Amino acid sequence: MSEIRIVVGLAAALLASCVSSSEVQPIGNGRYMITGRASGGLNAGKETTEATKVANAYCAKESKQMVLQNLNTTGNAAVFGENINLTFTCENNK
Repeated sequence: MSEIRIVVGLAAALLASCVSSSEVQPIGNGRYMITGRASGGLNAGKETTEATKVANAYCAKESKQMVLQNLNTTGNAAVFGENINLTFTCENNK
């Protein structure tokens, strides 16, 4: 019975895996970039959500709104990992 628990635990850990995003990096002309990574099939697309949350929080600290400028996605979370580059600006709230 304990072998089954170990196998189930390992399978859950592999499926859950990891989602991360970088710190906000200024790239000039009022633009910023965040990179994100997700691994594990159930995490596909979650790096975009995480990076967007970080960008929104960054702009909110300046009482501004995040405006997406560009989003590039490469890879596959289920195979070797999914990567994103999110470029944004912080604009005055309207």
